[in-house]
Amino acid sequence: MKQEQAVEIKLKQTFPLTIKRLGINGEGVGYFKKKVVFVPGALPGEEVVVEATKVHPKFTEAKIKKIRKKSEFRVQPLCPIYEQCGGCQLQHLQYSQQLKEKRDIVIQALERHTKLNINELKIKETIGMDDPWKYRNKSQFQVGMKDGKVLAGLYGMNSHTLINIDQCAVQHPQTIR
Repeated sequence: MKQEQAVEIKLKQTFPLTIKRLGINGEGVGYFKKKVVFVPGALPGEEVVVEATKVHPKFTEAKIKKIRKKSEFRVQPLCPIYEQCGGCQLQHLQYSQQLKEKRDIVIQALERHTKLNINELKIKETIGMDDPWKYRNKSQFQVGMKDGKVLAGLYGMNSHTLINIDQCAVQHPQTIR
């Protein structure tokens, strides 16, 4: 009997991917020839072309090169620096769908880390807010200097690049400067 060889994804390799679900950090999760691929910014149901940015033994990280089919729940983020800032992960997903996806993340965790029969549990819908903006009352801002000016903000996602934040769509206004 012939044994199936594991697929080797190479760094910078591009390939098509259908996003099946969200991961715990808000990234899209797809499977390329049975290997898990995490894609920040991708949404469940989307068909994308991605480029491998990090290849690990059990999974691959990738970035979106092209969205072939957009999710019906993809929206324009309210924040003008959303794509640079590492403070929010799901502003590009319609809020009502964020609540459904967060419930699904809880279900996935229970399936993966317990022996509970999910079908026998009453897992209620995620309770949302009337207004999902300006609610955060705590943030830890990094401080740095650039061109002789003091900057305060957050690091960009997966980097130590300081993103200056003058205003934040999720931070309570009284906590910003």
